[in-house]
Amino acid sequence: MFAASPHPPKIKPNKGKWLTVQQKYEVILQHQRHPSMSCSKLAEWARREFGLQDPPSRKTVRLIHKTADAIRKKRLDTKTTKGKTRCFKCPTLELEQGWFVGICNAQYACLSRRLLLSKAKKVMACISDAPPLKLSSRWLSKVMGRHGLRLRTMHG
Repeated sequence: MFAASPHPPKIKPNKGKWLTVQQKYEVILQHQRHPSMSCSKLAEWARREFGLQDPPSRKTVRLIHKTADAIRKKRLDTKTTKGKTRCFKCPTLELEQGWFVGICNAQYACLSRRLLLSKAKKVMACISDAPPLKLSSRWLSKVMGRHGLRLRTMHG
């Protein structure tokens, strides 16, 4: 029907774009896994891993290492769509919920509100000096929204 174009599709150049907080965190993890990698090699790894046209500079990679603690903290304090900073009362619970949702999605498991709530209660029971959280319906709706979950009707 249509002939294939002889030119490959153009990929938008990523030059001059900043690395996201998640990408910076991946660079930190890569450095922890392979501490002998130089800044140049880490920059080249980042270029391949994130599909960048040009690798980040050595100075950028060095700055990521210097500010690793702040980047880890920033990963937990995310911004809302209105630009406000969201600080979680219990970051451990948020990380565990994200991990749990990711595992269930990878296995194509159906998640229900009851299952998410029971998992949250188990995590809160394991945390020493856990902050007082009500784990209300509104809290659960916000968790589901953050992780892109929607209630779906069951077929069958």
